Amino acid sequence: RKERASGSSKPRSANAAPFLAKSFEAASVPLGGRTRLSFSLSNPNAGTALSSLAFTDVLPAGLVVASPNQLTGSCGAGTITAVAGSATVALSGGTLAAGGACTFSVALTATGMGSKNNTTGTVSSAEGATGAAASASIEVTEAVPVPAAGRIGLAVLGLLLAALAVAVLRR
Repeated sequence: RKERASGSSKPRSANAAPFLAKSFEAASVPLGGRTRLSFSLSNPNAGTALSSLAFTDVLPAGLVVASPNQLTGSCGAGTITAVAGSATVALSGGTLAAGGACTFSVALTATGMGSKNNTTGTVSSAEGATGAAASASIEVTEAVPVPAAGRIGLAVLGLLLAALAVAVLRR
């Protein structure tokens, strides 16, 4: 006997929810530095494609989408939104074949120090259950200052390169 939704002649969907995972490129990043944030979605249904996949990830204070955002990857016909300087990454209209998966990543800039715990919203599809949110953490550390001797060395190197350029141009 098939279970039917109240007032509907169609059987209820038995599709499993899409699975969302995410990770940072490294465990830590210096203040002002860049890291990548990657997302992976998978369709656990062996016989059903998923469409209209969507989720939003609001970044914690101290992380923003880098400029340029260096977006790589895709999720079927979906639209990935990651505007440079914003604190949001989102997918809408994603598609996954039965048993399929997709991945994409964006570059982030660390703008505030401390532990950053990042959890997405849930992931939905037109075909069934809502998938759980995904979480990842990163530590934003103090930027390592260039020692005075290093700055002097860089300045001397710059002067030597400029002198070399002038000598080459005079020939």
